[in-house]
Amino acid sequence: MKQIIFLTGHRKSGTTLLKSLLDGHPDITVYPTDLGLLYAYFPHCKLKKKPKNELIKNIILKILKRFRLANKYTKYSNQKMLEYELYLKKKNNTINLLSEKKVILTVIQSWLSFFGIKQKKYILIKETTQSMNYKLLKKIFNKIKIIQIIRDPRDNYASIKSGYSRYYKKIGYDEETLLLSSIIRIKNDLKFAKILSKKNYFYPIKYEKLVKNPKVEIRKILRFLKLNVNNFKIKPTNSNLEYYGNSYERKIRGISKFNVNRWKYRIHSQEQNFINFYLYDEIKSWNYPNLNKNYFDKFHIKYNQINSKLFYKKK
Repeated sequence: MKQIIFLTGHRKSGTTLLKSLLDGHPDITVYPTDLGLLYAYFPHCKLKKKPKNELIKNIILKILKRFRLANKYTKYSNQKMLEYELYLKKKNNTINLLSEKKVILTVIQSWLSFFGIKQKKYILIKETTQSMNYKLLKKIFNKIKIIQIIRDPRDNYASIKSGYSRYYKKIGYDEETLLLSSIIRIKNDLKFAKILSKKNYFYPIKYEKLVKNPKVEIRKILRFLKLNVNNFKIKPTNSNLEYYGNSYERKIRGISKFNVNRWKYRIHSQEQNFINFYLYDEIKSWNYPNLNKNYFDKFHIKYNQINSKLFYKKK
């Protein structure tokens, strides 16, 4: 398999936008949707001893669910998707379904061969919140480049919360759980990104810089990948079709910087204080503006008293 670019970052941090901006490069083959295996398949299946047929069914469900979400771009017919389902079942039936390396490589190779996708110099795979798995990724892919998008945690959470009624509430989240889980995941993402920033195979990019000056930032990424920066039109696409973003709030054409630094207006002051306090070090280390830590003394918040219900008030 060709060299892998693994694109990661917290959900709603700009990973899909960055993927769409690299989609049209002549030397990058882009997997059309989230892979979704490292966070949606392995953590659950490794804890439960399931028979092989259930594991295969689980893999197929994860893969096809994301393909159907992306089908407005891929344009595959229902018949084609049914044939792909059978093809995936056949390919996965012969491997160890608890081996991250074998499953991921099989899924990628199956996609390439079934749809007749040409392998270019790089294959780009996107999966959110995976920088902490960098050792596993290095083990799976001998040659790998990891790109992580970094976003102001408060703007990041504001974008997540904008989908509360439309998505997260329907899958069982209450607002307190959504806030806490976001803080924990964002904290891990930014912490590991800082650790990895010294590795020569890792490239962090700030969302704010990307949307404000996409041409400059994409050129920096291409230089990191040692790819041609000339004659490449920077335009968001998915499978070479125009891409309109995945915002919960509105359809976006092109690249928008509208929601940069708008967290003060999009989330409640209690949520702002909670994020500012518990992600203080991460916000500071990535050079985002924050209040002085002494400011939080007035809220009587202590590190060993993390309980969202105590400090959180609904709007």
